[in-house]
Amino acid sequence: MPVVLGVVFQATGSSFLAFATLAAGPLLGMLLMLGVREHGARPAADDNTEDTAKAVS
Repeated sequence: MPVVLGVVFQATGSSFLAFATLAAGPLLGMLLMLGVREHGARPAADDNTEDTAKAVS
């Protein structure tokens, strides 16, 4: 990653853009993780405690 920072800084002369480039990796990872669901997870239909007890056991 330091190589990419150096290239961006050398090309633009802007430290802001260099650090924004550094922040792009974790932001991209966060966006990709938004679509990941745990195995067996299901959306909650309502607040019925009976359904919750079945899901836990």
